[in-house]
Amino acid sequence: MSLPLILGHRGARAYAPMNTLPAFDLARQQGADGIELDVWLSKDGVPVILHDEHVDETTDGTGSICEMTLAEIERLDAGRWFGEAFAGTRIPTLQAVFARYPGWLINVEIKAAGDAEYDVTDGVEAAVAALIREYDRAAHTSVSSCSMQVLRRLRALRPQVPI
Repeated sequence: MSLPLILGHRGARAYAPMNTLPAFDLARQQGADGIELDVWLSKDGVPVILHDEHVDETTDGTGSICEMTLAEIERLDAGRWFGEAFAGTRIPTLQAVFARYPGWLINVEIKAAGDAEYDVTDGVEAAVAALIREYDRAAHTSVSSCSMQVLRRLRALRPQVPI
């Protein structure tokens, strides 16, 4: 693999709904070395992929993704806003993305609701770290966040994962 690396930011978001499997698939088809995606923790502890805390902008639902269960999230249409061709596209889980793209580079940006300083955790770091371990992704995953606290917690859980 040559440098610089090309990562599809939220997938090929100019051509498909951002942070969805169609956007990630298209980024791969277009030759990206990997993708960047955004992860939140659902109410029932599942890492799900969405840029904003609220689902209002990119789905047919309303509210905070952190206050929804995975079952509620899976009912949302995350594609129709982008175009009819993408109607029925769902918000993916991080587990689904790791399973679909073994060996492909993925930068996981951890998001966290609430306090801007992220002094407390909802467990998103532990959930992401567990999936990195389960799918043996340490060599193909990096983690980013706007919070040093989040990165410190992730580093304590999975020190070999680049941050």
